[in-house]
Amino acid sequence: MANLPRLAGCANVLPSDQPIHVVLTFGKDQQGIVFVEGAVEATIHLQCQRCMDPFVYAIHSHFRLGVVNSLDEAGALPASYEPVLTVASRRLALREAVEDELMLKLPIIARHALEECKVNASQMSSLNEQKEKKNPFQVLVSLKDRKQ
Repeated sequence: MANLPRLAGCANVLPSDQPIHVVLTFGKDQQGIVFVEGAVEATIHLQCQRCMDPFVYAIHSHFRLGVVNSLDEAGALPASYEPVLTVASRRLALREAVEDELMLKLPIIARHALEECKVNASQMSSLNEQKEKKNPFQVLVSLKDRKQ
């Protein structure tokens, strides 16, 4: 994680010294497309957005990247490939590509499974009821009714 600063800087990602396992295979298909096929496995520590406690989130991802040098080449790739652009020296930034893959697999909202979370369903429903009672636009509805 220390070598992946964008992932470490993501909201809800907690520091960890867990290793990230990556397997990469390089090749060229029948169409002449240079590709990187890989798998990444990681255990990421996230902060639950319901109870604010840490929890472990496992990532197991397989990907197939088509190596391209321009956006035009990226648009011409078959749908079975995700494009990955080379840097100015026509080299592939593998660390950044793996980091991108991990970031794409993070949940939109980090939270425990409901049965594992300290905040139970009854507490969540009471919070929702409180939010519903405080409608800032209620005053506008009463003004609308007066005009008619």
